[in-house]
Amino acid sequence: ARAFGTLFHLNDRQGELFFYMHQQMLARYNTERLAHDLDPVVPLSDLTAPIAEGYDPGPALKQFDGFRERLPGRTLASEDAAQLDTWRSAIQTATQDGQFLGPTGPVAITRTNIGENVEGTVARLRPQMDREIYRGLHNFGHNFISSRSEPDDEGQSFGVMASTRTAIRDPVFWRWHKEIDELNYQWQQTQD
Repeated sequence: ARAFGTLFHLNDRQGELFFYMHQQMLARYNTERLAHDLDPVVPLSDLTAPIAEGYDPGPALKQFDGFRERLPGRTLASEDAAQLDTWRSAIQTATQDGQFLGPTGPVAITRTNIGENVEGTVARLRPQMDREIYRGLHNFGHNFISSRSEPDDEGQSFGVMASTRTAIRDPVFWRWHKEIDELNYQWQQTQD
């Protein structure tokens, strides 16, 4: 436990910086879209709707990393969409109530723990939070979207959204992060 705590810990203001980084990336992306006469990115808020944008990682990423394409119009698996919606609703409820639920009682929302709970930092590093309610909407969303890619020769579906190194290549990355940013915005609206 001591070694784990030494090697793995939350950085100072980790959750706050998680939201800030994504907010700044979205601002830059929307500025570039505006410069090309494109509308701002639309959040991926309806988790049951087909994702219009597809993505093909190209031959190099397919060969060397095993990524597969995600065809246009794919939907999240119904159980994945339901789980993400449950976790998103839990964050929205906490925002409305001004507190998270923890194993020993309520925990006041701060500008950093909201980001930690949405991101899904390691549950062991957030023992004051209910691990089942705040599993990590953001991180699981990446994985669930990745799983909608075409299967490889072994039947595994692995898209670029599963890797921090490549996720930004997929257009749905921006839609997913706009949805995540909306949660931060909803919380910010409750602040003075």
